[in-house]
Amino acid sequence: MNISHLKNNMVIENLNKYSEEQIASLQEKENVIRLIISEQPNRCNLEHLRKYAIKSDTNIQLCLCAEDNNIIKFDVFECLAEKVVDIEIYNRKRVLTSIIGISIFRNLNKLIISDLYDDKIVLDELVQLEKLEILGLVLNGDLDMRQYETINQLFSLRRLEVKGLDSMLLDKLPNLENLKCHNLKDGTQLGYKMPNLKSITIYKSPKIRDLNFLLGMKMIQCIYLYGLSNLSHVPNLCNLPNLRRIGICNMKRLEQMPTLNRELESLDVEKNVPMLGVDSFRDVTPINLPNLKWIRINLGNDVKSNMILDRFKNICETTRW
Repeated sequence: MNISHLKNNMVIENLNKYSEEQIASLQEKENVIRLIISEQPNRCNLEHLRKYAIKSDTNIQLCLCAEDNNIIKFDVFECLAEKVVDIEIYNRKRVLTSIIGISIFRNLNKLIISDLYDDKIVLDELVQLEKLEILGLVLNGDLDMRQYETINQLFSLRRLEVKGLDSMLLDKLPNLENLKCHNLKDGTQLGYKMPNLKSITIYKSPKIRDLNFLLGMKMIQCIYLYGLSNLSHVPNLCNLPNLRRIGICNMKRLEQMPTLNRELESLDVEKNVPMLGVDSFRDVTPINLPNLKWIRINLGNDVKSNMILDRFKNICETTRW
């Protein structure tokens, strides 16, 4: 039996190979079962799992990682559907073309579709999932108009990860708190469309020419900027009262650190920031940042990095790595 325990989850692989007696012997000490699905599951074994291992408070995570996830039909999980709260679909070898039938999972809280999937995959059924809070469409194509129409109706969303986001095409998502964008096309309306956003991560986005839209995010607590190599400037962020963490990485044209608010607790600057020198950090001092708890500075030069870090020696945690 291929059973393991990870982070308080019971992880089950190769369920099709189990006998009814083996399934009946499962001792589920945790209240989360993670099913690793690499082939179309046997309906009888899913029924046995429901009968012997599922309790009233059990939650199920489905991890689909078959060579071709298109062969796995959601209706086979009908007996477990009300217990499924998390679905992750990893498409490493074949393009996923459809999620038809996913609306049977009425308690679904999280959906991640990763790697290879059809750029125009239809998401319409997600509107029926009133408990969906986390949606990730990771590392493939930009959103199309029909997908925008669906996302605009997902009022329960709290976390969203997408590629090619254009804020002009969004409606208001008042509950969204965490946004990750790859290849962001336009962010000018994000502060208005996502008024309660607490964390934003922006990855390589060559169409973004400035970050002034960050100033409209009055609830923002965390800002992470990765690979924005066209930008030489980040606006001063001292008027964002809730900002506590900022990370800057691979911004090869950035010339100056922005002014930060006094409540900042974490500052992370590393990897390929060749235009930043010691003088670029002249305002990064314990006097200006009295609440800083952790700082990492890696300018690719130990001497320069330490000149900044030494200001915070014995004041907060410091590191180059």
